[in-house]
Amino acid sequence: MLRPRQQDPAAAPLATPGKPPLSPAMDTSLITSTAHEEAELFSPLFHLHKEGSHADLCTAGGKAAADDAQALGQPPPELGQPGRSDTDNTSTDHSTGTSASLSMAADVDACGETASAECVASPAPAAAAQQAQQAQQQAEEADDECLDFDPLLFIKRLPPLERCVPPRRDFLLPKKTRRSKQKTLVLDLDETLVHSTLDGYCRPDFMFPVEVGTMRHMVSVRQRPHLHTFLERVSQLYEVVVFTASQRVYAEQLLDIVDPERRLVRHRVFRESCVFWEGNYLKDLTVLGRDLAHTIIIDNSPQAFGFQLDNGIPIESWYDDDGDDELLKLLPFLEKVAHAEDVRPHIQRRFRLRSLVEAAADPEQQYMQQQEAAARQVPDVQPQSPAPPRRAEQ
Repeated sequence: MLRPRQQDPAAAPLATPGKPPLSPAMDTSLITSTAHEEAELFSPLFHLHKEGSHADLCTAGGKAAADDAQALGQPPPELGQPGRSDTDNTSTDHSTGTSASLSMAADVDACGETASAECVASPAPAAAAQQAQQAQQQAEEADDECLDFDPLLFIKRLPPLERCVPPRRDFLLPKKTRRSKQKTLVLDLDETLVHSTLDGYCRPDFMFPVEVGTMRHMVSVRQRPHLHTFLERVSQLYEVVVFTASQRVYAEQLLDIVDPERRLVRHRVFRESCVFWEGNYLKDLTVLGRDLAHTIIIDNSPQAFGFQLDNGIPIESWYDDDGDDELLKLLPFLEKVAHAEDVRPHIQRRFRLRSLVEAAADPEQQYMQQQEAAARQVPDVQPQSPAPPRRAEQ
């Protein structure tokens, strides 16, 4: 959960398409930073955070790139790794990144409609302290939950797609035309392309207001380094689709600022098109209506593409590292597979996610194996039949 922080009103312009920038004097009336007004506005997915999973993905990407180069008789290319062993992009919220909540804000709004006087009134000091303590406890519980989450193990336990969703007869994207690119590149939004908060702490590149009911929130956005260079290049090779687990009311406005002419991102898909499974919003690529042999997805949460693991490229979550170049490092690989007959073997060989998922340790399975091993070590004791009664002496 996001922690409220003091905002610098002059940190960035307030951008809203078609409207003049808002003055800094309006910030205080727009920004709501109480715990009750934080809701799931952004992607609430668990990201790669466990050291084992993070290091495994990084190692797998590096080994596969070296193998490809050796087969071609070339030096190992500096291609994008799905994660780095260092932690230059640290965050106090490893599970959800920018998981701030507007659904709870809607509850506050409903409270205002039914009992506005109670909602507007300032709480007593004791009540305010209790609310702050509850908010801190909820944040600690969320941090503990994310530390126990392993995305690779989640994928390992994930049932087949047909057991999770009914078969589809229609698709989200229109049919391709002759002028359409053969390959489709699906991009995640939060912590993959941008990082957003509700408190302005991220030194934003731009800000914009979002309205939910009668509540108005100010979203601060930072763009990942080299974002536009990346989008310019991949849009020449791929049909680019942004598929985000964020709410449409937020993501639509953000993309209108990043790509106002819709020249770089061809299609936009939002949370309502995700599959909700065990607290995670998963992205089933079959809903797009594109040939999976020609479809790639890049996401900092690998469980998001768990249904189509061979189509997924994991990328390190990004928050505020100005020296990040993960998007640039992915370009050589994307340029290579843009002309492949089937992208899946190239992705599988490069990132080896299936082998990592199969090797993911299952605590429940380990416990059962330990119990079975302990049972085998206990010697079988045959029950002894009772001794026959002794005859009484005559």
